[in-house]
Amino acid sequence: MRKYRTPSLSGIFGLAFGPACSVPALYWMRYKTSYDSFYPDAGHIYRIYAVDKQSGKVNELIPGIVEKKMHE
Repeated sequence: MRKYRTPSLSGIFGLAFGPACSVPALYWMRYKTSYDSFYPDAGHIYRIYAVDKQSGKVNELIPGIVEKKMHE
């Protein structure tokens, strides 16, 4: 390790940085996929939103027609 300090430190840093980033990401993903699991039919819950093509903004308010069609 003394002879090749830079590659050794780079490898150690990489091995420490990988789990340090992946563990919080996995916890966040677990939270995002399970926060509505207490509902009886959680597999049938969907989120609908529209994205404006020109501005790229997300519009979460959908028209009532779409909502009625989803219930059919």
